[in-house]
Amino acid sequence: MATQAQVQAFTAAVNKAIDQFTAKDAKVFLNKISIEAFTRLVYRSPVDTSRFRSSWRVGVNSRPSGETGDVDHIIPPDVPINTALPELLSSKIGDVVYMVDNVPYAEELEHGKSSQAPGPHAIVGRTINELLTQFRPASTP
Repeated sequence: MATQAQVQAFTAAVNKAIDQFTAKDAKVFLNKISIEAFTRLVYRSPVDTSRFRSSWRVGVNSRPSGETGDVDHIIPPDVPINTALPELLSSKIGDVVYMVDNVPYAEELEHGKSSQAPGPHAIVGRTINELLTQFRPASTP
């Protein structure tokens, strides 16, 4: 999905920002950036049957496998977001938070197969780049 370089840059920027906060503020920052990232992924997801949008999953310290199943109706974006919130909020400083969509065609969508999400790095890559731009100035000395 996103390039390894994008993921590494994002991880480094988040860790650098966290190092500058008190423990309490670091946890607030982690929650905020995790929720924002997941929300953007869901809203950026192209929708035909809602299978892709509804299959976004979160795992803390382990990558979720499988998918949530086929969806026979269009679901609002708040459904996968609200489902993920408890997991996102349970993460601690030092945890690895995985946000994955395991449908077989997820990588094709990331590379712009859908006109709803055109271009390379259409979903995950674009989200990472936006978040880096948004919070990098605050995380640099």
